[in-house]
Amino acid sequence: MKFAVFLMLSVVLMVRKCTAECDPFSLCDGSRDSIVMSGVSSQFHPGADMTWFVRPQQTFHSIMLVFQDFEPTSKVKVLMIREDGTMALNNYVGGSAVKNFDIIGDKVREIIIMAKNVPETSFKLNYYSDCEVVNDGQVQYPQQVGNSQCWILNFTLDSNELMKRMYVMMRDVELDSTYHLKFTDVSTMEVVADLSGQRKYEIFGFDTIDSRTIMLEMTCTDQCNTFPRNSFNLNAYTMNEGGIACIELQTQCSQISEGLKPQLCQTHCPALDEMLENEVNYEENSPMMMIRSGYIANRQRSRAYAEKMNPEKRTEKRRRCPLNPQYCNCPRSVELRKFCYIRGKCFEHGKCTWACIFAKMTTCLKIKFLSSNVKLL
Repeated sequence: MKFAVFLMLSVVLMVRKCTAECDPFSLCDGSRDSIVMSGVSSQFHPGADMTWFVRPQQTFHSIMLVFQDFEPTSKVKVLMIREDGTMALNNYVGGSAVKNFDIIGDKVREIIIMAKNVPETSFKLNYYSDCEVVNDGQVQYPQQVGNSQCWILNFTLDSNELMKRMYVMMRDVELDSTYHLKFTDVSTMEVVADLSGQRKYEIFGFDTIDSRTIMLEMTCTDQCNTFPRNSFNLNAYTMNEGGIACIELQTQCSQISEGLKPQLCQTHCPALDEMLENEVNYEENSPMMMIRSGYIANRQRSRAYAEKMNPEKRTEKRRRCPLNPQYCNCPRSVELRKFCYIRGKCFEHGKCTWACIFAKMTTCLKIKFLSSNVKLL
């Protein structure tokens, strides 16, 4: 008899583990789990308050709640208890337009989900507490502190915006043969992109007219290595409809030959400039490099800069430019990006010859690449 009871309990626990659903009035202590509410539960009194306590055993700081099939008649309360002991209670009421949505809590210790056991309440909730929220737009794996293999990218419209786009730049992706990087749109749980192997550069664009959350996961398909050698760099940028329109213009202009481009193609795009400046700096591994001025500081190869930093080793008395010499004669006021749109050869620009050459080898190529290689998802 005891063996039969033990066997029955084992089967119940095994089914619970496979379905990964957390029951009402129980402690949801997994790093990931599901909560399903579909009409009246016969196990509890009709109209009673149903409660779920979410407190993962694994150390976590952020948590993401993903509601799906949230019926228009559903009403749910979410109480978040933060690490400092403060609490926030929010009510979520169904509507005709939105059935899927997500909630991201940062520096959270515990969450309590509350809903009434009535026919009108129907939803599915998946929560994730093992993902790191990317707040600064950068992920350097595995250099960054922590063991996360899941990251959350979220962007939301401000009150005066009509649409928004997030550009995600993946650089120097090196993955072992059994590993993948998956991009999942959490509202639909659709895998919108999948990277494997080696990729030098990939660009993804994600649009929204409200709010959108992308979950990036590093997953292993089969026979995972004990010590995998995986690495990648990610930079994310967001821009509003003005920046999007300007980049779309540059996309169209990139299809036109140099001699036929209209004056409109020289439109200044501050959002694009900032993104280019950051990307070229990362690529050249030179934090002090200035893209928007007429010179480039290449400190590793500049003998003059070395002499400036070590005056005791100076062998010549003649004063030298403290930057890479081929860029010193071009005035600081010259914006390198202009060389991407002007006609003629670089040798026609006198003191800015080398600055023009550098621009066409770096900034201009990057503009063309950004304009023509974005995968909109």
